Amino acid sequence: MLKKNTLSLFLILLINLFFCVAVSAQKIKINTKNQPLSEVLIEMGKNYDVQFSFNDLLLSQCFISDNKTYDSPEQAIKILVRNCQLAFMINEGVFVIYDTTQSQKTKINKTKIIKGKIVDEVNKEALPFSNIKINSTGITTDVGGNFSYKCNDSILRIKVSHVGYYLMDTIIYVQEQVELRLTPSVIGLEEFIIESKAEIEIAHIGKQPGLAKVNSKVASFLPGSRANTLLNILRLQPGILAAGEQSNDYLVWGSSKGQTKIIFDGITLFNTGSANDNIGAINPFIVKDVEIYKGGYNVHLGDRAGGVVNITGVTGNNDKNGAQLSIDNQLVNTAVNFSVGKKNTLQLMFRKSYEDVFEVNNDNKSKKENSFTIDQQFTDVNLKLNGFGNNGDQYYISLMGNLDDVAYNIIEEKNDLFARSQISNQQQFGGAFFYSKSWKRIGVTNFTLAHSNLNIYSSDSRQYSDSLKTAVSNLSSSRVRNGISESSLKMEHHFPTSKKQSWLLGLGLINNETSFLNEVKLSEPNVNRINGYLKNNISVSKSISIEPGIRVNLPLNIEKLYLQPRLNLILKLFKHCQLNLATGIYNQFLVENPIFDSLGNTYYNWGIADEFFIPVVKGVHYVSGISYNKNNGVISIEGFYKTNKNLSRFADNYKTTDLNIVYGKNKSIGLDFYFKKKIRRHQFWIAYTISKTEELFSNFMVQNYQRAPHDQRHELKGAGILNFNPIYFSVNYVYGSGLINSEQFSTSNKIIPYTRFDIALLYRFKAKKYRLETGVSVLNVFNTFNVRYNNFFSFSNRETVYQQALPFTPTLMLKLNF
Repeated sequence: MLKKNTLSLFLILLINLFFCVAVSAQKIKINTKNQPLSEVLIEMGKNYDVQFSFNDLLLSQCFISDNKTYDSPEQAIKILVRNCQLAFMINEGVFVIYDTTQSQKTKINKTKIIKGKIVDEVNKEALPFSNIKINSTGITTDVGGNFSYKCNDSILRIKVSHVGYYLMDTIIYVQEQVELRLTPSVIGLEEFIIESKAEIEIAHIGKQPGLAKVNSKVASFLPGSRANTLLNILRLQPGILAAGEQSNDYLVWGSSKGQTKIIFDGITLFNTGSANDNIGAINPFIVKDVEIYKGGYNVHLGDRAGGVVNITGVTGNNDKNGAQLSIDNQLVNTAVNFSVGKKNTLQLMFRKSYEDVFEVNNDNKSKKENSFTIDQQFTDVNLKLNGFGNNGDQYYISLMGNLDDVAYNIIEEKNDLFARSQISNQQQFGGAFFYSKSWKRIGVTNFTLAHSNLNIYSSDSRQYSDSLKTAVSNLSSSRVRNGISESSLKMEHHFPTSKKQSWLLGLGLINNETSFLNEVKLSEPNVNRINGYLKNNISVSKSISIEPGIRVNLPLNIEKLYLQPRLNLILKLFKHCQLNLATGIYNQFLVENPIFDSLGNTYYNWGIADEFFIPVVKGVHYVSGISYNKNNGVISIEGFYKTNKNLSRFADNYKTTDLNIVYGKNKSIGLDFYFKKKIRRHQFWIAYTISKTEELFSNFMVQNYQRAPHDQRHELKGAGILNFNPIYFSVNYVYGSGLINSEQFSTSNKIIPYTRFDIALLYRFKAKKYRLETGVSVLNVFNTFNVRYNNFFSFSNRETVYQQALPFTPTLMLKLNF
């Protein structure tokens, strides 16, 4: 096997060497008259597959007239740039053109620290977590779009990419401060796609193990309410459960409820949805950058055994004031941007649903009536203040809160009558203060102080009557109250990146508080824990990058040290192909335990691990993936294997107030397939996930692994955005093989497949100083009956009533920018 692999590697190297020799030996024909050098080189690149990196403004000032045939690209370039006082060097097969006079001025003989920032060219928004390649060294910017690099060179070749923006490939001359501006592929309301050779990305997939970065601007073109554009696009990504329409949490790669951490501007959110799936808990106007870590992520993220959704809010426009107004048949959404001085912005956003009753009635062939009635009132507010200092420092204060009151009644009539009514009140608030200090020579330090809390009160009653309706056979009721909060202080320092490696150091303190109905003690009510982490990114070569890390947690109530080593490996197999590998240990100290009543109905309670009553969850991730990216197309295959032990759940006997706890473990294995293609101005993608999630708990009658309630064996997703500017048409389709929607302690496995087809039509136009959008979106076009995950109600005769997912739902929308 070793000889075979060695031979294969030798053949690959030999082919690459032959290709390089062939390219360098090819004849180059130049025939131009008074044409800018930049255009000459672009044409050469098209005709002879030669790659260039240059400053377009610089080369466009030099005009070339030539009619010759050259023996090689190198000979042609040498002649072309000589008369323009330019020079070139070859970096990884790319001809880098630069100004010789400027290079001499910036020549340095000692190590210098470059501090840079990546921003949006249109509104100067900082672009967090952008991917940068300086010569052959890879870097990722921090939450403020900042990076620092240590070098001895006078000029550098830089490639910058960010999802939703055109790739920047240029050269810079070494200086202390540099600002690089990326052009967005979606700009306001004026145009959707700018024609370019560069790829327009809906999502970054395959860049790092288990990571998907989505373009939140594209979400506005997809079917679905503008009140929940985040869910609209996340549900169409591979590995994120769409079937069952679980909007209050994201179930990622087999993770159970509560195992995916949601972060917004450094604030931990405990709920991302509302009782109405068309309304999300995060205002889409505030969303700038979205990262989904499905598994295998490194030590800078922690405290959950599943995935992480990291959302960064917009910083606003400090050049001018502005406002947005969006109205649909669900709610009204307003956003106002104030420029405060030259370096500060204040943003205020407000949403309010209409006081209306949503009702669905369905007459079936047996003339039995089923009905679902919901009365919901939703309100939320966002406030954000951003500021910048003279030396590159920046800060923000981000505040958010939402209220969700809902009352609904469900009646299902078969041979008997089943009814359920529920009143629920949910309140979620959060705030964060962030400060980024840019040091002259030691890098960038970020400080974050954050607090968030969620309070839920629910009153539930269920009724069962016999077929004659002469008497009430069963009437039961329950109340649930659960509160959870988190306060945290975090310090993260990014050391300057060198040619071979970069370091990241973090320290933090977290406090969690929890409460439950009638003060029944399910866990410690108040616990502090200390954490720290260290991560090193090592560029072994141009093709190999290793990222080891170690995370340490010390819960003060347990007084035990939890070590979580993690490792990421990235291999560039060849120019357009990349292999990712990752593994690590993930401990979870704050858990959302399911509580089952005697009939199998499920409620959830946030609790704090104490290693006595509730154990600390230990997860282990193994991730591997390969991606191919070329010609505006992406193909990605990613596999995962996850295990979790020390899981806990509660069982409630309705005749008593006792809660019995049981312990268990689970395992998930699966593959994600993803294909994306841009054809002219139109974009399409397909995602397919095949997976298996099983669990084993101590109360199982047979001690074998069984299907978990959220196990989804097959899920197929497809979407397309057709650009007929100024009209845009989009479609998406999701098929799921079905979830187990029966009682947890029953032997029955009721599988109901999931299928939903959505469409949307959008029209964008200008009217004087105003820019407008109007459109219509239709969810579940064919009114297919689907059930929501974990939303079923069992009665004493073992009958189960399922809560229907979104039925046929049309939405009209109008948006105004001014």
